[in-house]
Amino acid sequence: MQSNSKKIHRLKVGGNYYTIKLVDREDISNERDSGECNAAKLSIKIGEDMPQGAKEVTLIHEILHALNITLDEKDIEFLAQGIYQVLKDNNLKTEWKF
Repeated sequence: MQSNSKKIHRLKVGGNYYTIKLVDREDISNERDSGECNAAKLSIKIGEDMPQGAKEVTLIHEILHALNITLDEKDIEFLAQGIYQVLKDNNLKTEWKF
């Protein structure tokens, strides 16, 4: 039986390749955050101590930051949750592994 999961190490976002890393929260600039996008280093960090669904929403959240740095945090969070829910509810999302 074929696995329905995809291992993610690197994503192309807006013409740039971002490295995706699972990290301890103390490796994120603000330890209260679940993730971090660094456009200068082309990297996205995701807190490793979260459930799988939270990691996936955080990845979408950080991709949105990479796409548009002018959006405020409230809008990014709203969009990330909404996009994740549409993908999940319509079986458009496979399980992502980091």
